[in-house]
Amino acid sequence: MKKLTLAVLLATVSSVASATPATTFDNVALSYVSWTFDNIHFSLKGKAFDGTALITDHLYANAQIISVSESDTSSGPIQDIDVKEQKLSLGYRFELGAQTDAYAQFGLVRQSVDSKALYDDIIENSSESDNGTSILVGVKHNFGQFEGGVFAERLNDGGDDETSNIYGVDGRYKFTNDFHAVAQYGIESDFNYYKVGVSYAF
Repeated sequence: MKKLTLAVLLATVSSVASATPATTFDNVALSYVSWTFDNIHFSLKGKAFDGTALITDHLYANAQIISVSESDTSSGPIQDIDVKEQKLSLGYRFELGAQTDAYAQFGLVRQSVDSKALYDDIIENSSESDNGTSILVGVKHNFGQFEGGVFAERLNDGGDDETSNIYGVDGRYKFTNDFHAVAQYGIESDFNYYKVGVSYAF
């Protein structure tokens, strides 16, 4: 009898530990993205691709590609600028409740900047790239047809600027089990961004 009771207890604990995530992790998303630099009143716009997949019940991988640009700006001599950023992260989710997940992830970041500037009627082209890191933590809650969450990210893109601390919110509206609308907003001391897009959950 004791062996049977122990077996039932272990089976129950195992089922709880491998429970399906309360919020959406397995998904890909394509979004419109806008970066705004408040101190120089300058914006870059473009697109972002995000993909997340669970490796185990708790361990997951995330990839993100962002491409933003602007042309004919009025903020100084720059005429064209293109920024590309790639992140590859490994994360772990924690179950806080039946409908709530917390998560933490560490990632590698690569950012490249190509620009064309006009100085004294001479066009100069510039290209540079840097490697850095990202540490991100957050909490997501499942409200049913809607999921919402908050997050904080410490980002070092490897450039000359100091490390950034970004705080944000995100949301997911489920039209069906597979197709969702997604949105995200993040802010730093002199920078903010938003993403609006569509997602496929698998």
